[in-house]
Amino acid sequence: AAVIRLDRSGAITYMNDSAAMLTGRGTPEAQEADYTDLTPTQSHHELKEAFLAALNGETVAGREITIIDRDCHEINCEFSAVPSWKGAEPDGCFLICRDAEEKTRLESELKISRLKEEEATAKLNKTIQYLEEFSIMAVRRELKMQEIRERLTGLKKDPGLKKNPFDRTA
Repeated sequence: AAVIRLDRSGAITYMNDSAAMLTGRGTPEAQEADYTDLTPTQSHHELKEAFLAALNGETVAGREITIIDRDCHEINCEFSAVPSWKGAEPDGCFLICRDAEEKTRLESELKISRLKEEEATAKLNKTIQYLEEFSIMAVRRELKMQEIRERLTGLKKDPGLKKNPFDRTA
């Protein structure tokens, strides 16, 4: 996870290696920059709200924001804001970010897998239906064959029946 520490003013004071990779900036480069430098305007409110909650000692989890890397590419992130304490008072916060692109990709793969599972289940149910119909047909055929055998056996035992039905002399 990417970890960014902000002081009470919102200045970046620390970034771990994951945060540096995510943002394209390291701690020395980002140091003293404001957290809003990492996000587009539409994400400022969400991030500020979480930052202020952390300064009040609250933990905010599971939010989504967009981060802008050094090359101005937007990266969707899921983040949490956790207060950092100095004595009894919060003196800033830690932002813990995770690339949400991976989460989105996994959710998409899961959705596709579920659709494939539903499709396979439908095919399996259709196959079962065909097998049931086939087995009913096979049983009916066997019953019909048994009925024909019984008729033939009955005809053989009938004394009034000619030995050769094609023989017209008898």
